[in-house]
Amino acid sequence: MGGIATRCVYEYGFVSKQPVAVACSAYSRDGVFTKSLRQEKESLEKELSLMRRNRGNVPFEQQRLEKQLEALLAERDIIRAKVEAMLDAVAVLDPELAEDLR
Repeated sequence: MGGIATRCVYEYGFVSKQPVAVACSAYSRDGVFTKSLRQEKESLEKELSLMRRNRGNVPFEQQRLEKQLEALLAERDIIRAKVEAMLDAVAVLDPELAEDLR
């Protein structure tokens, strides 16, 4: 064995009884796997960096969400009051229907 085939087999630190082409294809698959892992690692590092930068914004985001929640709860109460007023109006017109709706 010599050249690239020898490098493919010996870089793993073993001598394979498999044909050299199989050892080389395993080497190239591992190279693709390594590249995939490297890309995933870089992606996760970028995400971590972004999270660390945005960590300071958490109190502001929480405050914004609390205000939004208060507004939604107030809107819900208004809608509930309107529905009750409509049911009261229906009760005046048709008490049996109003009883069925409640």
